[in-house]
Amino acid sequence: MRVELKIDVIADFLSHYAKHSDSVYWLSSPDFKKIYYISPAYNKIWGRDVGLLYNNPKLWIKYLVGGESQSYDPIANMAYKIQAEGELAKFNETYQIMRPDGEMRWILDRGFPIYNEDTCCGVTGVAMDITEHKLVEENLKAANEKIEQLNKTLKIYAASQAHELRTPLAIIAMQVHGMGDFVKDLLVGYTLAKQAGLKVPTINSTALELLPKIINNVEAEVRRSNAIINTTLSQIDLYDKNIPMDDECSMQACVAKALSRHPFKDMAERALVHFEQEVDFTFLGSQTLMVHIIFNLLKNALHYIAKKHKGEITIALASHADSNVLTFTDTAEGIKVDKLEKVFEEFYSERERGTGVGLAFCKDVVQKFGGTMHCESVYGDYVRFIISLPKLPGA
Repeated sequence: MRVELKIDVIADFLSHYAKHSDSVYWLSSPDFKKIYYISPAYNKIWGRDVGLLYNNPKLWIKYLVGGESQSYDPIANMAYKIQAEGELAKFNETYQIMRPDGEMRWILDRGFPIYNEDTCCGVTGVAMDITEHKLVEENLKAANEKIEQLNKTLKIYAASQAHELRTPLAIIAMQVHGMGDFVKDLLVGYTLAKQAGLKVPTINSTALELLPKIINNVEAEVRRSNAIINTTLSQIDLYDKNIPMDDECSMQACVAKALSRHPFKDMAERALVHFEQEVDFTFLGSQTLMVHIIFNLLKNALHYIAKKHKGEITIALASHADSNVLTFTDTAEGIKVDKLEKVFEEFYSERERGTGVGLAFCKDVVQKFGGTMHCESVYGDYVRFIISLPKLPGA
């Protein structure tokens, strides 16, 4: 909006309004060769006599820090803008000055032209000392850089530790598998020795039944531990390496791969999962990360099915007019209403559907695929996770 006032009226107004302000109010000619008014705060911020500026307006930029006074002239910039942009010109500059005592201050300087009828007769504005704000900003930036570096260090450490765990787990898996073969032979030998009346230590019948189950349980826990390591590494990849998210993936292939690689405890546990394969769709994302999303959902659902001794899992795909959808439903127990809205919160725990990072990670990945993930439930009946992804052009 054009301001059309007489210069002497504006100067008089500023002299009364701005004389006690901590900011520097100023009024100059359009070419900045003459200063009509500058408020007393100049003395405080610049540390110099305001009277000097009336005699030599160029002193305004003489005290810019470093080489800026040689290559950067905010006053000349504004004069050029007025010539080029007219009444739309705005003065908005940030620069640093040096006081006589050597102290440096940051200045935010804003202004606009003043018109009398159709002629620009002056420029007015206000210069504020934003040094404290700048210091906070720089300290915050430095702190964020340190936090980012710490996060990178922690991610590298977490990744290295996860990789390190693979070796002992592989050794445990190999030795337990071999032990399983030996235990079978030992049990057969023990049974034959007992039947032959040989003197052998008596082993409790319950212990005899438990030995094979213990070995199977250890093997299952090794598989589960490896699955957790894979999920951890995929999370580190997502947040640290910014892995590609634009592969064209078949959702049916993602589910099939997750089901074939998930460390189910036994065939009975695998039989609890039903995959309706009548529909398939493609999406832009990462097959590896989608497999880990399904891993997370399987792990949580199977935990509650085992806990409640009831329930099954159904995975279904659907293609709608505006989106493609994967639904993951389990009928173990559902989620309470007061907990439902928190399941995707990072670090939310109470062991209500996950560890506190798994589902937050899943939702974050889906959003990076351009989709949405939400949850609906009837407590005591079911819980359903719904992943909606955009349809590909031409699909």
